[in-house]
Amino acid sequence: MIVRAVGLGEQAKDMAGNNTKFVDNADIPTADRGYIIIASDNGIINGYPDLTFKPYGEATRAEASTMVINALDYLTSIDEGMEQYKNKDGLVDADKLPAKSFEEEGMDDLEDVIAFENMIGDGAYQPKDIIEVKDEYLPLEYEGLKLESYRFDAYEDTFIKGTNAFYWGMGRPVDLFLVEGEILDERVTSSYEAVFLDKNNEKIAKKTALYIAGNQLNDPMNKKALENYPNMPVSKMGIGTLKDSGKVTLMYMLSSDDADKVETVLLYYTGHEEKPFKSDVLKLEID
Repeated sequence: MIVRAVGLGEQAKDMAGNNTKFVDNADIPTADRGYIIIASDNGIINGYPDLTFKPYGEATRAEASTMVINALDYLTSIDEGMEQYKNKDGLVDADKLPAKSFEEEGMDDLEDVIAFENMIGDGAYQPKDIIEVKDEYLPLEYEGLKLESYRFDAYEDTFIKGTNAFYWGMGRPVDLFLVEGEILDERVTSSYEAVFLDKNNEKIAKKTALYIAGNQLNDPMNKKALENYPNMPVSKMGIGTLKDSGKVTLMYMLSSDDADKVETVLLYYTGHEEKPFKSDVLKLEID
């Protein structure tokens, strides 16, 4: 319970089959070991003086209180560590986070997939480094976007299921990748692009964020889309897909078969018109 409460539950599940440092490790159920390893490594538990964990023992009130206090100390240390990455508004600033080159991430061939040059004018985009986004960084500010969360919504759970509408998959099973947040200044929302990768960092798809055309708001499926995702961008006559400050849902559509293979998403912003521009790329891991 405590490991989940401090936000490390998913990491613990991934370590389920590992061995703990305790001498009675063989008595500890495999499914519980990851939680014990995480709690031990982060100072939440220490075990007993004889190096046992006693998985079937009963914790005293004093032991339970100690675990809670240690967990609070852990969270405090995380908060203090985050201060170096925050801007004046108290948000984690992507520009201050550690970054790696595409080569260091083993993604050399993806630079050309992301980079582009405009056919007209001098506008260009060249990806710079890659920033791995961790749960403790959220919410974070990146290229005018306050990124609060991201997730996949499966076809079966969306308004799209059963429709043959052109804009919404034409009857094929499609999943939606959603980035929830807030536009902090005026941005072209369709310029937040994403590349979806499999477990080998091979490209599955490259997508731009969807938006609803303002002259198609009366379309029944578009109405349903906005009922389910009210912060999805809507274009306005004369200013394209620009969105004023406010809540936003950046939406990307993939076939369900492709979505099942996604393990990493690279998110980046290309909306710097009429000038060469380099920008860091966000790396979002998918559970």
